[in-house]
Amino acid sequence: MPPEQYIQTILKPTTWGGAIELGILAQHYGVEIASIDVETGRIDRFSPSENKSIRMRCALIYSGIHYDAASLAPMVDAPPEWHQTLFSIVRKHITHVSHSWLSNFSGIR
Repeated sequence: MPPEQYIQTILKPTTWGGAIELGILAQHYGVEIASIDVETGRIDRFSPSENKSIRMRCALIYSGIHYDAASLAPMVDAPPEWHQTLFSIVRKHITHVSHSWLSNFSGIR
């Protein structure tokens, strides 16, 4: 697909990005993006170039159709601005917690 056609397609509100866009976003924001597949439990990591030091990570839950950001909130009814979506890369806890949570709901082993 020519670049101009891709740009027009990805700008449509009914179009979702995928691995290519996750790589671009990881590079742009300087964070690692961990995509956790609900069906298989596989974690795909998208990182900025080797020239950037990575300090933060976000986790996305991939349903096979759609990505949702994993967030951590201090309470069930916390307002959106209280939800944490970026986590220190030094602590790999968020990907393990997300994977464990998904295992409980989707049968991932």
